[in-house]
Amino acid sequence: MEKMSRILLLDLLDGCKQTYPNEFFAYLGKTKDVIDHFIAVPIFYQTEDSVAYYKHTKPVDFSIVGTIHSHPSGNSSPSSADKHSFFSEGNAHIIVSYPYTLDRVAVYDSAGKRIQLELV
Repeated sequence: MEKMSRILLLDLLDGCKQTYPNEFFAYLGKTKDVIDHFIAVPIFYQTEDSVAYYKHTKPVDFSIVGTIHSHPSGNSSPSSADKHSFFSEGNAHIIVSYPYTLDRVAVYDSAGKRIQLELV
């Protein structure tokens, strides 16, 4: 189970809404045992089906524990590309599907297995 700041998640849901109909993407950072901040990277390609950034723009930040991105399609299941990126990007990956509400949040580990999220 992962713990995350409720305020942060609500802010990120707002980011997903602001980016709609395109995908939203950010890295997640943890302080102690709570995901409490995000790290944005420059996006060079963004559509309703995908988002891309140059891997070298990912900061060297040892607080990074995973990612968050949106699925404008409404499906919160990870794609094969999502699962591939999960393996190399930490152990907490959030997919938020349209309409970007708390009940549309799904969290996966690095193997693509669904895990629980506790909001604090």
